[in-house]
Amino acid sequence: MRVLVANRGEIAVRLLKSCKSLGFHSTAIYSEEDGTSMHVRQADQAVLLSGNGVQAYMNSLEIVDICKAQRINVVIPGYGFLSENSEFAQLLQDSGILFAGPQPQTITEFGLKHRARELAIRAGVPVVPGTPIITTKEEAARECKRLGYPVMVKATAGGGGMGLFVCREPESLDAAIDTVKSRGAALFKDSGFFLEKYVENARHIEGQIFGNGQGDVAWIGERECSVQRRHQKVLEESPSPFVVKDPRIREKIRTASVALARSVKYRSAGTIEFVVNDDDGEVYFLEMNTRLQVEHGVTELCHGVDLVNMMLLQAQAELNGEGGLRAEELTEISSRPPKGHAIEVRLYAENPADDYKPSPGLFTGVSLPQGDGIRVDTWLERGSVVTPFFDPLLAKVMAHAATRDEALASLKSALASTLLCGPPTNVEFLHALLRAPEVSSGQTLTNTLDRFVFEPCVIDIRDGGLYTTVQDYPGRPNQRSGVPVSGPMDNISFRIANMLVGNPTSTEGLEITFGGPTILFRQDAVIALCGAEFDFTISGEKATMWTRHMVKKGSEVKVGSNTSVGCRAYLAVLGGLPSIGAYLGSKSTTPTLKWGGYQGRTLRAGDVLQMDEASSRLASTMESYTLPESLRPKMETLKTVYALPGPYDTDEFITLAGRESFFNTVWKVSPSSSRGGIRLEGPAPEWSRESGGEGGSHPSNVLGYGYPLGGLSFTGDSAVVFTADSPVQSGFICLQTVLGCELWKMGQLRPGDEVRFSQCSWEQAMDLEKRLDQQLERIVAAVVSGRLSDGELPVSLEIEQPTPGNSILYERPASNDSPRFVLRQAGDSGLLCDFGSQVFDLNARVRAQQLLQQIPDLASQGFEKVTRPHTMSVFIAFDPSKISQSSAAAILINLESKPSVTTTFPSKTYYLPMLFDAEENHRATERYMQTQRPYAIYLPDNVDFIRRNNGLATKDDVLNLVNDTPFVVLASSGLMGLPILMQVDPRKRFTVPKANPSRTFTPAGALGTGGNTSSIYPSPQPGGYMLWGLTLPGCPFDIFGNKPNYSPDRPWLFEPFDQVVYKSVSRQKFDAINRQFQMGMYKIEVEESVFDMAEYNRLVESTREEVAQIRERQERAARIELDKENELLTRWREEQAEAAKAGPREVKSKDALDPRYVRVVASMNAKIWKINFSVGSVVRSDEVLLVLEAMKMEIAVKAPGDSGSYRVAAVLNQPGELVEPGDVLFALDPEVAGTD
Repeated sequence: MRVLVANRGEIAVRLLKSCKSLGFHSTAIYSEEDGTSMHVRQADQAVLLSGNGVQAYMNSLEIVDICKAQRINVVIPGYGFLSENSEFAQLLQDSGILFAGPQPQTITEFGLKHRARELAIRAGVPVVPGTPIITTKEEAARECKRLGYPVMVKATAGGGGMGLFVCREPESLDAAIDTVKSRGAALFKDSGFFLEKYVENARHIEGQIFGNGQGDVAWIGERECSVQRRHQKVLEESPSPFVVKDPRIREKIRTASVALARSVKYRSAGTIEFVVNDDDGEVYFLEMNTRLQVEHGVTELCHGVDLVNMMLLQAQAELNGEGGLRAEELTEISSRPPKGHAIEVRLYAENPADDYKPSPGLFTGVSLPQGDGIRVDTWLERGSVVTPFFDPLLAKVMAHAATRDEALASLKSALASTLLCGPPTNVEFLHALLRAPEVSSGQTLTNTLDRFVFEPCVIDIRDGGLYTTVQDYPGRPNQRSGVPVSGPMDNISFRIANMLVGNPTSTEGLEITFGGPTILFRQDAVIALCGAEFDFTISGEKATMWTRHMVKKGSEVKVGSNTSVGCRAYLAVLGGLPSIGAYLGSKSTTPTLKWGGYQGRTLRAGDVLQMDEASSRLASTMESYTLPESLRPKMETLKTVYALPGPYDTDEFITLAGRESFFNTVWKVSPSSSRGGIRLEGPAPEWSRESGGEGGSHPSNVLGYGYPLGGLSFTGDSAVVFTADSPVQSGFICLQTVLGCELWKMGQLRPGDEVRFSQCSWEQAMDLEKRLDQQLERIVAAVVSGRLSDGELPVSLEIEQPTPGNSILYERPASNDSPRFVLRQAGDSGLLCDFGSQVFDLNARVRAQQLLQQIPDLASQGFEKVTRPHTMSVFIAFDPSKISQSSAAAILINLESKPSVTTTFPSKTYYLPMLFDAEENHRATERYMQTQRPYAIYLPDNVDFIRRNNGLATKDDVLNLVNDTPFVVLASSGLMGLPILMQVDPRKRFTVPKANPSRTFTPAGALGTGGNTSSIYPSPQPGGYMLWGLTLPGCPFDIFGNKPNYSPDRPWLFEPFDQVVYKSVSRQKFDAINRQFQMGMYKIEVEESVFDMAEYNRLVESTREEVAQIRERQERAARIELDKENELLTRWREEQAEAAKAGPREVKSKDALDPRYVRVVASMNAKIWKINFSVGSVVRSDEVLLVLEAMKMEIAVKAPGDSGSYRVAAVLNQPGELVEPGDVLFALDPEVAGTD
């Protein structure tokens, strides 16, 4: 039997489970928003609907057409959508397709509440005193007088709590009627209404039946659903605790339910709902639901049945001409008494602190309960996105036990173990509800929640600030496959903030950049704000930084603008933020990669973060404390930062004069700086070589290598320090590495700040680290005691006489059987094992692979297990507290001298679609020209530059070098598993320099080459490779591992020595494949194989002469292009120098403009990225005038919000121009204010 599941979410998953258990072929339908949803992957096949949102699932005609195309026998609808749509059921019947539910006529009659009352009365079922359909308000008034207030005004076509209104006095009757008629017409296309007596102290109890359509009906017990909010059920249980105390009530409900179902020869599963008066036990018919109920699971647990299976088997019996399930089966089911007790609660993505409004968003962590007696029906998993288009039901959690008390205890425990990391949910509300006396005793009524008070222990983000993220310490050090460290940029201030509130220093807190958030604390809390100076108020009163504050329930904490030196502050909360889930071992956010922290992004207005309840209760017992200024980090205007030489600070790469110039220079921080790297403005180095050889034509280019945190790199002639969110591999030279204990200084640099560097030795670095630890220990002691020890002076964090060390720790020259091996210093906790002399040799790369395979065995000696292999090297980290640099070096030297004999490696070949010369790449190049460098040999067309630089005739020649040819993976440790690739066939290899300076933005999926290696950019990120194509964005790394080819514990795609083959496709085909891939419906083609070095070496030898000719042609062409680039680069530098010579920029201020104009000014150093309006345009208040780019943030500058509209009188800048604080960006004429 072929079954189509006409639903989504948890019920679709539930229905598919039954299809699978019965061996029926299943087809799912889905809207584009649901492309990654669990039910799509669990079906045997899935069909995309043409519409969006709810309307997609309500398109009866399209669903019937799908049924016909897929040869569907049966449609099972679940609940909601088309489950009680008689027209849909009739359409299926007319098309020869069975509807797994009641007959269309049955659905119609019970769908009209006044008609359902008539059928109930005819079957002898007691009904609530009421009326038939009423046509006038006058008639309604007379009936209300007869019935007596309060009354319920009910839309006849209503459902799910919609179209109901309780009226308690005559004065409110007219408004109630208008509301119900309006809702009925709008929601159900029927404005008819009737009245029923409102039972004040009511219980909602319902009976579950199943009919075979022949008049045989099974009674399968009752459920109580009295706990409701706005007529929507929150908690359901079976059996009813009220009925258990009085079995006569059960008999009334059973008799009435079976009689009503038999009277219409009911088919399939159905539920008859009753109102039971708690005062006298009278039972009244409410309505019949002609479908499977949301809460059907508790009945299944207590009665040992599978209602969905029964619905499908009923359909199968009808298809086989058997009429339906046998009467004997139904009789046997009816005879089963309930076994034990089951309770269910519904988990929703809703915000209890904001009137239970739906809260769409991304769930980065999902841990749902398991165990004996626990059942969870859900569609939720890590990476699930709740959209605003559908009901926010996440899961139904059920507990079944021998007694109600045991079931309740089990459910409490289940909810306590539930962790949902993402938008607000009602988990804590449900947990509190289960502890309420009414629920514990079973004395619940439909108005119970009217009296239940829940006060969530959360903080509400009223304004997210400019760039506020969740971070913890130390983030994610030493991860593999391109996972940046993340964590706080200034880990000293971060740790001190945690110390002040009494947290472990690793506890997650908020990192605030430039402009801070406004936060409402729903419960008492203990907080501290440390770092650069910010405006800081608590409930409108100025508050001090570096202080422990006790914040009262209802207080608003506002962190305003950054007011002095530095740019970041850290807000710690006692107990941390427990609802923030860990990703790869850390709660830190990496917003550029959309992972970690709160939904993988910066905080926004409307976000809600859970606080720790136990810590909140402690707040009233704590006292304020301010850290003495002598113990705080010094935020100097001009910072001196200590660094270690290396990995590449040698005469081979930079001259002595270039090195001296670097350390004598006062560097200025660029507006392009961000968490991904602090970019510096200063002179170009004096290189000791003319080009980077195979690494690229610029002398800053090198063959790629694993990068140390704090590495100071030159991307072209522009300097950048790689910080928290930076890549962990690079193809640009790194001359120095900032000490780990000095990185906090880099984190406080802001655009326009000045910094200089000073070299020291590894031993001095370790001594400075030790002194910093001593300082932090003193802070802990001061915080605990509440005072600074008498007579103690602050620990000096300066190095009196810095002594440069050597970046090369060991060097072995090349020999007949061994490549050159250089052991390079790579920061204070890393070593770079470098093979060869910047000329690619896959055999030398094999030596690196052989070395790294031995590292995991050395963990006990102080080595980190994770290594970063690359083109001709491997980066190896060690723990300086366990092993010294010299001892680590000695071990590696010994290991490398004894290589293994392995020459074959497991290899998977991945076939990826490729869009050559994609428009996305051209847009990124245009942005680069606007904001970074306006002209260069590689601008405006990267592909044409690749052609010229390699002596090729046409762009198609470039395409032939990358299409349908195997690339070998040399490394996959760039951001998000970014792979470094090289064509296996040396005849297909080409070379190009990298962008100088590198781009601040590259589109996800971009394919590019730098030097002679290529890559896939998994996400939008900086980069310097020349771009020639586009493949599936995100394919190197699936964040949650839900797509085919990935898993949660292995979210990356590539391993070293895998291979990639690109297949050129059309735009239309690429877009179609990419759409399927992003929805988790496309499986990348993979072949298992082995990479054989002997076979590779035979290819190299057989093509040696041909390759030499190709290289000669490429070198001739590259020399011509390099000469052109040198001319262009010189001109560009001269233009920059002339601009700098002009001295401080004249501030475009009030003196330059008409006094009546409203001036929109810059608040920080930044570059103009985009201007949205021109002179003469009319703009409204709060419209975005232009977008600035600074610190990797796009900052929208809006028109003032205190007027209606303005006319643009002047635009004082152009895209790409640098602006400073106080510069006037726009002049707005207020004469048109308030006009359209």
